[in-house]
Amino acid sequence: MLDALDPADKGLWATAFYAGLRRGELIGLQPEDVDLANGVIHVRRGWDMLEGEIEPKSRKGRRKVPIPAVLRDHLYALERSAGPIFGTAHWVAKSTCALASAGRRSVCPCSRCTRPATRTHR
Repeated sequence: MLDALDPADKGLWATAFYAGLRRGELIGLQPEDVDLANGVIHVRRGWDMLEGEIEPKSRKGRRKVPIPAVLRDHLYALERSAGPIFGTAHWVAKSTCALASAGRRSVCPCSRCTRPATRTHR
């Protein structure tokens, strides 16, 4: 199934499938959270579309997730840079915009949105 994906999306989906991380955990993942040398992903934070970066909801939410061999190859292939690994600013803004249209936010923050910037959502 991963072979059918755009190469830019394979790391994200491989991490979701093989590590079992939730959407907010994937968005909050930073380069220093992926320890390939020791074969673990440190889940230290999450991401909420309204709040931004958040602490895990419980002590069990902060954890070390083993990296299976099949996932390791996908993680090696990712370009390492500062900031979130999977949560690009536009992707997060686009998701927040979708929440705005669902009535969960008062103003759409997405600069690329097709909605006028001054439009308020219920």
